[in-house]
Amino acid sequence: MGRLSGKTAIITGAGQGIGRAMAIVFAREGARVCVAELKAHRAERTVAEITAECRDKMHKAVTHLQEEFGAVRTGRGPIFS
Repeated sequence: MGRLSGKTAIITGAGQGIGRAMAIVFAREGARVCVAELKAHRAERTVAEITAECRDKMHKAVTHLQEEFGAVRTGRGPIFS
């Protein structure tokens, strides 16, 4: 749980510079981030980086659980086995 867990942040200029850095750090700290940027390709780059980082963290957490307890399952079947 990060310091901003459960919070929502609207970051303007999130496609570059300080705005981009803020969006990434806020997401790392658990905030839901609204990436606001005039140039779509810049916003997409920031969103892609945040999404990839979150995916990596989730994969590491699931891998750790798998190592500790075996196959990780949901109501729909195994995530990893």
